[in-house]
Amino acid sequence: MKTGKYLFFLSCLNIPLAREEALAIIESETGEYPAFESMERILIVENLLEKTAREVVERSALTKWAGRLILSIDYEHRDEICKAVKAIDETLLAQDPGKTFCVRVKGIGVKDAHIEGDIGYIIKSKTGQRVNLENPDIVYAGVLMPSRFFLTLQVKPYTKPDIGARALKYRVFPHPSSLDPRLARAMVNLSRARKGCKFLDCFCGAGGVLLEAYLIGCIAYGIDIKLKMLIGCAMNLFQYSSYAFTILGDARNLMIREKSIDAIATDPPYGRSTFLPSDLKNLLSETISQSYDVLKDKRFICFGAPIDAKAEDLVSKREFEILTRIPFRVHKSLTRVFYVLRKR
Repeated sequence: MKTGKYLFFLSCLNIPLAREEALAIIESETGEYPAFESMERILIVENLLEKTAREVVERSALTKWAGRLILSIDYEHRDEICKAVKAIDETLLAQDPGKTFCVRVKGIGVKDAHIEGDIGYIIKSKTGQRVNLENPDIVYAGVLMPSRFFLTLQVKPYTKPDIGARALKYRVFPHPSSLDPRLARAMVNLSRARKGCKFLDCFCGAGGVLLEAYLIGCIAYGIDIKLKMLIGCAMNLFQYSSYAFTILGDARNLMIREKSIDAIATDPPYGRSTFLPSDLKNLLSETISQSYDVLKDKRFICFGAPIDAKAEDLVSKREFEILTRIPFRVHKSLTRVFYVLRKR
């Protein structure tokens, strides 16, 4: 199958988190962490199958769209962009003259109200395709920066998760400790979970992470120490026609067979009213130790912790490698850090 260079346009919610989520999905699908180029909200990956690029868009919470890169230029004057579009090899464009198309350009740090129309006129002349702004068959998606321009043939995913429909305010059992569904989905993806794998959340709470794991096709297992939370978790899963195996238990003493879990993503409780700092460190240390035992070799865990917990010191006590450490500001008194670890 033919590979190409693909551009991914990322959410601005947290660009480092969005970038790592996309790369983690690629690694879970291909078995290799890809070489990449990144700037602002743009991620470019070479030697990628279209199927994999589509998978990133479908699974990701923080990738807006992706496209096969057909033009990348540095420019000083906008006329250079139009000349470059005219010079594009026609084999890189969509070939069916009976299809309709549109051009959509996103500006980063610069605006040009006419660039879409100018590029559209050129493509129409080259391909004979008709313009349809409402429901086009083909989308030429571009990114305009102050001195750089990219044009892609956008990948159309089969489906795209409607994460907004799973916002906390719509759930039958909302809980203030629950993660935003975009963050929950990102954590699942960072754990390199994939369809058919055994996934564990050892602090499942109201089930937000389990829900996202189920929706990408995982066999999901959740553990919580509070029966009330497990009942609420079941209610939330049922609301979205989802399912997970839930267990009343303690993350510090996982009653799970060793090396039986493919991926772990979890967000331990760490509100000020929940634990003293020393208690939280003990909880994290014991949870990491137990996770090591149940996780298969060379597999991944993603977890969150407050920035002042200094989880790096706890990780060093077990044979985990820290791959990623991404701060995420929740509010002025809490910055959460997402860690991704690989079992050696």
